[in-house]
Amino acid sequence: MEPIGLTLLLLGGLGAASAIARRERKRTEQRRADQLRRDLRVADLRVQSDFHRARRAMNDAAGQSWRNLAG
Repeated sequence: MEPIGLTLLLLGGLGAASAIARRERKRTEQRRADQLRRDLRVADLRVQSDFHRARRAMNDAAGQSWRNLAG
């Protein structure tokens, strides 16, 4: 094989390998972004749950103190 043909073949192979690596990197970044979104959603649900629980406890305590004053 001539040196020019071998060089072109080598460059083509490097280009294909580069494209595959770039595609895999995009997939990895997408998976990481999806996981971060899921983690954020779970954390948000936990904060909401804690807030509602604290709010309920505060309302119960306020209602109890009102009953003590009225009685």
